[in-house]
Amino acid sequence: MFMMAKLVLITLGMTIALQFDQRKDLENKRESEQILLKQIYQEFLDADSTIIFSYKSYKSRLPCIEKIYKNCGHNVDEITTYEFGFLAGDLYAYNKLDINNGILIEAINSGKLSLIQNDLLRNKLSSWRELTEHVEYYEENAKD
Repeated sequence: MFMMAKLVLITLGMTIALQFDQRKDLENKRESEQILLKQIYQEFLDADSTIIFSYKSYKSRLPCIEKIYKNCGHNVDEITTYEFGFLAGDLYAYNKLDINNGILIEAINSGKLSLIQNDLLRNKLSSWRELTEHVEYYEENAKD
């Protein structure tokens, strides 16, 4: 009887210890997930401000773009080569958005993205690179 009680107590103690260990691992994973999500969120906030700045810069160049559009092929003499070069240079300047998404790219490449428990969010974030390449493709077409 004493041996059975001792065996039950040892088994119970080991089970409790394993549950505490599993709980600690789960808490560490949650903490790591929250840190990663906060970093990605900050990265997207920075990207948003970059996009807003670039859009405002683009809007300020709209009159120049309109002038080029109206003069292309209609009456080339109204715009000089120098003006065209200057305006074209301005047009290309706004196109490059320096969006820094290094944390997200690192998380995708290193597998840290698997820390995110929400499947939908994880799938959207993992396809981020493809979406930005799509935007860059349209950007190149817009430049042409």
